[in-house]
Amino acid sequence: MKIAKDKLQHFLVCLIVAAIIATIVANTCALTFPSCMAGFLGATACGIGKEYGDSKAHGNIWSWPDLAADIAGAVVGCLAGFVALLI
Repeated sequence: MKIAKDKLQHFLVCLIVAAIIATIVANTCALTFPSCMAGFLGATACGIGKEYGDSKAHGNIWSWPDLAADIAGAVVGCLAGFVALLI
């Protein structure tokens, strides 16, 4: 099964955004669950914003598979941030 290049990009960008946000929030409030939730919500919001922008651009449409890749990346990123916090 081949994964489209743009889906991989959506996944990786949201993974990185979620991990960075979770790490920053954890270093400021030292609570694990809120840190992970902030990372997840921040990365998901970025993905939704990207898809909204795409839907308004001429010749482009909203893509649910792209949003699914964004959410998957956000989940993995916030969990990576969670593991990093435990170490």
